[in-house]
Amino acid sequence: MLFGKVLEYGLPATTTADQTSLRAIIAHERRVELAFENHRWNDLVRTGKAVDVMNAFGAVLKTQVNYLTPDTYNVIANKLLYPIPQPEIDLNPGQMTQNPGY
Repeated sequence: MLFGKVLEYGLPATTTADQTSLRAIIAHERRVELAFENHRWNDLVRTGKAVDVMNAFGAVLKTQVNYLTPDTYNVIANKLLYPIPQPEIDLNPGQMTQNPGY
């Protein structure tokens, strides 16, 4: 309670039974609630939306500032994976290969 009043937060009531709609509602809520907590990138990668969202954001940003090069915000699927450290590959010769693009 804050100053004698109960504050309510969270999702507004919904009666949707459609999985796609419910996922969209939850994704929007996570985007709003976790905006400054660095969870957005992980959500985008996990849901497979990272390439589309980041490239669309880059296209808008390139129209607003003039110092970005054409290859800025050009996200490709290869860059969604981290490189495997070379010592780990050396420990598992023939069983482990580097992720594409590195």
